[in-house]
Amino acid sequence: MLRLINFAHADVMMVGAFSTLFLFSSVGLPFGVAVFLTLGLCGLFGMLIDRVAYRPLRQASKISMLITAIGVSFFLENLFNVLFGGSSRFFSAPDFFNQTRAFGSVIITNVAWIVPADHRPAAAGDPLAAVPHPLWDGDPRGGL
Repeated sequence: MLRLINFAHADVMMVGAFSTLFLFSSVGLPFGVAVFLTLGLCGLFGMLIDRVAYRPLRQASKISMLITAIGVSFFLENLFNVLFGGSSRFFSAPDFFNQTRAFGSVIITNVAWIVPADHRPAAAGDPLAAVPHPLWDGDPRGGL
């Protein structure tokens, strides 16, 4: 456990997004295979970052670790800006996301199963995160 705010965490997610984009759009792999391979790639990439940037500083001061985390974040952002450019990238959604499910007279798209309907924060491990709660008051801190 590093016990620091890892500023590069979101950048590792960016690496995953671009990896999926590349494997799906350029290589032509099916979307599910691209996502599965990306999970492994991001895990290995996280281990590489730990080995190269964080592990040598385990006994160093907290400020050294913090500066290193910010440096890794800047490095990844600029590396991918050089590799892929700064413009937005899009790819068409797989057919899975365009399918619908019917429950009597209620029709739900597959995307509705993934994205919370009321855009409230989805807590990890909350099995009802994608279900709109009738008592939800919209406060992001939670509560009824």
